[in-house]
Amino acid sequence: MSSAFSAEIELSLRMSLGKNFRAGDGNFYLLGLQVEEVVMVDADQILAAGKSGKPKAPGRFWEEGLSYAWDEPDEDGVFGLRVTGNFAFEFRHEKDLEKYTIDDGPLESVTIGWAIDGDSPKSIAKIHGLSASLSDVEDHEEFEGR
Repeated sequence: MSSAFSAEIELSLRMSLGKNFRAGDGNFYLLGLQVEEVVMVDADQILAAGKSGKPKAPGRFWEEGLSYAWDEPDEDGVFGLRVTGNFAFEFRHEKDLEKYTIDDGPLESVTIGWAIDGDSPKSIAKIHGLSASLSDVEDHEEFEGR
């Protein structure tokens, strides 16, 4: 068992993934969330979280409750993506749940990836605009991945 938090996310953004991107040929993945104190990042994608100056807490996103909806890219390859639903973030280090406060409210930034499948390397999206928030945040001191 490990520690985690779960929350509802409401995310709307404009992003691009390059000219050869085809949404129907793969899947989107939540790879990082930045709140006031910390950047929670997929342990395999630490570098994708960028340089915010905030500490990074590695872990794993459990996304079974998320829904992704997108628009067709415009001529510049920019499109809208909406992510809604419930997810959990399992911390690699159990003490991180106690170390950082994650509350309901806006997200400062997100990292979204795309890949053919979960085992393939992720392409990191360039974010052009973002509106994102968490609600119903709940800590789980004894988390068992779903």
